[in-house]
Amino acid sequence: MHKALVSGYVGRDPQMRMTADGRLVTNFTLAVNRSSKQADGASRTETDWYTVVAWDRYAEICDDFVKKGMKVWVEGRLQLRHYTDQSNVQRVAVEVVVTDLEILTPREKTQEEEETIGVKQQELPLDTVDEENDDGPLEKAS
Repeated sequence: MHKALVSGYVGRDPQMRMTADGRLVTNFTLAVNRSSKQADGASRTETDWYTVVAWDRYAEICDDFVKKGMKVWVEGRLQLRHYTDQSNVQRVAVEVVVTDLEILTPREKTQEEEETIGVKQQELPLDTVDEENDDGPLEKAS
C-alpha cells in the first residue's frame, strides 16, 4: 500500500478537462513547505511542488471550490507518469491522485450572504439587564 498525505497551498487554479472516454479529470499544483536545520544550526525552508490529480466527483469539487492560494489537505496514492519533454528527454513525474481532500482555507462569503448576516444582526434585540431585579451571581444551592 502506498499513501500520500500532503497539506499545502494551491499554486495555480485547477484545470478540468474531459478524457477521450468521457471521464472528468482536474489537475493543480500544491506547494508544501519543508523545514530543516543546516550544519550551523540555522533553519532552512524549502518548497516541494506536487501535481495533484483528481478524477470524476473530486475533479468537479476541485474545479468548483479550489482556487490558487488556498490551503488544502490531500490524501491520495502516488502515481508515476512517464513523458517526453520539449527537449525530447524522457522524464518521470510523481503525482498525487486524490482519494480524499479537505479545503482548509475558509470559504469567502458572497455579497448576498454578507447582506443577510447584516440584516439578521440588526434584527437581534440587545440584551438588557434589569438592575432592580438583579440578584447578582447565582449561588450554589446547598
